[in-house]
Amino acid sequence: VHYAVPPMMFDGFDRFFTHFSIRVKAQGEAETLRQIDQVWLRHTVGTEPIARQAFRDYLTSQYHDLHQQVAVSRLVAAAAIVLSALGLMGLCVFLTRHQSRELAIRKALGAHFGDLLRHRLRPFWLPLLIANITAWPLAGFVLQKWLGTFAAHVPLTPLPFVLASLATSACAGGAILLHAAWSNRSVRTSLLRQDA
Repeated sequence: VHYAVPPMMFDGFDRFFTHFSIRVKAQGEAETLRQIDQVWLRHTVGTEPIARQAFRDYLTSQYHDLHQQVAVSRLVAAAAIVLSALGLMGLCVFLTRHQSRELAIRKALGAHFGDLLRHRLRPFWLPLLIANITAWPLAGFVLQKWLGTFAAHVPLTPLPFVLASLATSACAGGAILLHAAWSNRSVRTSLLRQDA
């Protein structure tokens, strides 16, 4: 996949015949391989050993480095998502603790959950926007360099970047929404205790 396919010529001369490919059904694979061994032994009289390799093993060995890159990329992405979610939740807790009195006053003055949620979301949108604006060119540069190592590759379009931005915004909004609902319940509980 890293090099363009050069011009080739295929011929059918028997004296150059060294490989052949056989498609085997998964149900009777062992029996088919045993029959292939018998036919091979009958025609070569045991002078030529048979070297067998499954196509899936061949592909795995051919693209082992790509499989490793994908595995490492998934691991790094999962770690980044977990760390981002933890940081976001930590920031939510920090802001809630420092704004608990303000939230309680707003709630006591009749603010609805939507008002409190908008107030809670306000500090997060600017950093989220800056993070996306910073990530787009950086990710585009890295992806362009990586895709350039292949002889043929898909074109890089804005759609994956837009989807990634929407996903990060949805995750951030969902985490803030969950925490806002939880803190709204705790503010309501503390107000009820004060009334009692």
